Amino acid sequence: MRLYLNASDWQLAYGLVLGIFISAACAEDIKRKRVSNALLIAMLCAGVFMNALDSPTGSQGGSAFLFGPVGAPLALLGGLVGLVLLFPLYLARGLGAGDVKLMAALGSFFGPTEIISLTLFILVTGGCFAAIRMVWIDKTRIALNHIAGLMTSMTSGKAQRFDPSTQSVGRMPFVPAIATGVLIYAGWRWTGGIPFIRF
Repeated sequence: MRLYLNASDWQLAYGLVLGIFISAACAEDIKRKRVSNALLIAMLCAGVFMNALDSPTGSQGGSAFLFGPVGAPLALLGGLVGLVLLFPLYLARGLGAGDVKLMAALGSFFGPTEIISLTLFILVTGGCFAAIRMVWIDKTRIALNHIAGLMTSMTSGKAQRFDPSTQSVGRMPFVPAIATGVLIYAGWRWTGGIPFIRF
């Protein structure tokens, strides 16, 4: 579909739609400790639709945030890349399925190139959130043991045994960390920062 928008109109619409979906996902994660599949599917479809509104930007690679729509194929590829990037953390029980699916939905908005750099920002933001939280609830030692076990299971391929009754530090809603990472990354790119990964 070709509905040509000027750059400022497209970015305004893009920001509003993305902001609404991320806010809804944050609210669900904080309130219900999960994000519904219906919301995530709607977000993925919205990302593909918005990127299909105009012709692909070609030389801009996949920088949907700054340069406008990248086309439906690159939006779908961005969704796939977003899913693949965090799937190992889901397998290692470091993230929930909803968090990984949210990254796929974000990939449909940002395209395959930007989602890689965005993921790095989100992982750093999530690490900061987790560090603050474990100090705040005074369970630093247990949390550090979890991190060591997670790293061991990822490198050895063997799942570590986990007893929720004695080892849990409680689940941290990760969507707020994702939302914060998106805001920081958007600010970084908007002020002239370049993606960490470029193709």
